[in-house]
Amino acid sequence: AAPRGTALRQLWRLRQWLHPYGWRIAAALLLAALSAAAAVLVPVVFSRVVVDDILMGAGQDVVPDLGQRALTHWLAGSLGLAPLGAAMGLYLLWVLLRAVLGYAFETLFAGAVLAALGNLRRDLFAHVERLPAAFYDRVRIGQVLTRITNDVESLAELLTGLADVAGELIPLVVAISVMVSLDATLSAQLSPLVVLIV
Repeated sequence: AAPRGTALRQLWRLRQWLHPYGWRIAAALLLAALSAAAAVLVPVVFSRVVVDDILMGAGQDVVPDLGQRALTHWLAGSLGLAPLGAAMGLYLLWVLLRAVLGYAFETLFAGAVLAALGNLRRDLFAHVERLPAAFYDRVRIGQVLTRITNDVESLAELLTGLADVAGELIPLVVAISVMVSLDATLSAQLSPLVVLIV
């Protein structure tokens, strides 16, 4: 059965045009998750590796670093760099990956949406061509074309909005998952604050 609600009902009706591009949409969502993971690692490298470990020399406390301290020292030893240089290189790597993967998500998702809507426009045009002449005795051609154009544009806005929601929701889910994995008790205590921020 089709879902209730205007937006969900429109999306459900679009499934036959979106289906051929399902792998693109899935890949785009995966890229969004990877971009979010890189975004989480950026402050970890700065705070836990650069500040706590290298500058303050307090890297042996109980706060997890998601493996970034070990990775930094491995890079420093392998490339013959100072620990601070390796940490800055790792920091820049995560920043660049976040930006590149985020851009790839937006591009891939938008490409899939545009391709699906292009197929929808083609099918609508073919349907309009097959309508009997009697139909155009009752309905003006301009009205039909305007309706088709506006409806497709509304669907494009709907899908673009879904992409924006996914782009914001996936980083939030990744960040909360990391928070819970680091300290579930503290995460539970901060959950009301997270709800207020969202």
